[in-house]
Amino acid sequence: MQATYTIKGKRHTGEIVKCNHKTVWVKAPDGRIVKRHKVKHSVIIVENDR
Repeated sequence: MQATYTIKGKRHTGEIVKCNHKTVWVKAPDGRIVKRHKVKHSVIIVENDR
């Protein structure tokens, strides 16, 4: 499960670690865990249907 989020205006895509109804934790490509508020940061969840 992937999520697209922004840091300083740049778009990033990472693997979702966990999420609840309002917060998403995304594992960034450099290994950091990024915590984002779903509504405020307009996190887009990309469904992978494999």
